[in-house]
Amino acid sequence: MRNEWIGATAVVALLTAAAAAPATAQLVARTRVGIGYVANAPALMGGAAGYVVFPAAGGLGVYVDAKFDASNPSRKSNFIKNLTAADVENDIGDRFFDSTDSWRSVDVAIVRPVRPELMIYAGAGYARRRKYNEYLDATGSRGTSGNYWVEDTAGRSSRANLLGGVFLRMSRYINAQFGVESAPTGATVGLSLALPPR
Repeated sequence: MRNEWIGATAVVALLTAAAAAPATAQLVARTRVGIGYVANAPALMGGAAGYVVFPAAGGLGVYVDAKFDASNPSRKSNFIKNLTAADVENDIGDRFFDSTDSWRSVDVAIVRPVRPELMIYAGAGYARRRKYNEYLDATGSRGTSGNYWVEDTAGRSSRANLLGGVFLRMSRYINAQFGVESAPTGATVGLSLALPPR
């Protein structure tokens, strides 16, 4: 919870900076578009993002992204879809081995250019959590040699995700993205292709 408050505080600071940025900070003469890869490390290492910045008010735009857990146990060959953790604990009795959370998130933010080489963004989104347990079957009849994953449906939850960060121009075509997020708490990192090139 403390980490989430730290992330939320950072986002509020970025929102305040965006609101205070003067309209003449960067004159955007034409619409700019960016598309690329984004991750919320370490939990969500797969994702895609895009933004559009319009000339209005010296440059104002919208950012959207979708991120997912590339190591989600439900993608593994030894995930058993028709069993839950409650089934295993109450009816089967196999030995518990491990547990992990898996997240997905979708976000929207406001983008504001503040320097020729710098844009800031801040916004919010929806984050969904799923919990998975790993068990060992002594008979070896389930999963892979008795090792398998199931979903713990009691661990399902969702919450708001606050995010904020910066886009740094690395070249005419490439922007680097850095930021923070509250759910799951992590560091945003990404690269985007800027069109048209600057």
